[in-house]
Amino acid sequence: MDHQENNSAAKPELSLDDRVIAQLGDLHVCQVGQSNLEKYTQFIYNVYVESFSKRSGWQPSQKDYEYMLEIDRLHFPYSHYFVFKDQEGNYVSGGKITRKVPKLQFNIETKFHYDLDQYFAEANIPVRNYWHIGRLATDKQALKNARTSVSSLQILNKLVEIFGTVVTKDKHNIVIAELDALAYRIFKTMGINVQRMGEGVESLGSLKYPVYVLAKDIRHWMHTQSLQK
Repeated sequence: MDHQENNSAAKPELSLDDRVIAQLGDLHVCQVGQSNLEKYTQFIYNVYVESFSKRSGWQPSQKDYEYMLEIDRLHFPYSHYFVFKDQEGNYVSGGKITRKVPKLQFNIETKFHYDLDQYFAEANIPVRNYWHIGRLATDKQALKNARTSVSSLQILNKLVEIFGTVVTKDKHNIVIAELDALAYRIFKTMGINVQRMGEGVESLGSLKYPVYVLAKDIRHWMHTQSLQK
């Protein structure tokens, strides 16, 4: 396959500062700049700690944060990182999407041990580019403090819509991810055709499943969403 050497999916334009790209109610939707990447990683890590330590008893260490930051620094040049901010600039929610290139390996490969090319070739699914989504998190307390009418589900809808504008540029693009059981159910409830590849694996405090979504299914979901507005 040519997806790993494909240069038609240009690298995201790297910026030092956060850039507002949209509004969702009274929240600013921003693309994260390189100078704020560490702040972003710390925000996501804190939400993970708050969520998963209560849910599963996960006891994180400084090494977990350092590992996340190392991965984010490696992924950033090939990614779009997004954050939702309140009117005072406080982080409320975030997520990122990363194009697979030869130098990057995702957990779906290293922890779940999937050979992506082999898996999709055997499934007779052509692939142009793999786009990995991750770092999905919403700080419920920050959202409450923002005194906004925007819900966490509306934030996730907006985030997937933004991801979709990237992924659906080619009909043979595929989204891959590792989703915990709750996120998997939410995506299904949203009407997104998320397909599980196999059994779950423990990672960063929760059981996560390897999943994929075809570009055509994301396009269908986006079309359905547009009809409801």
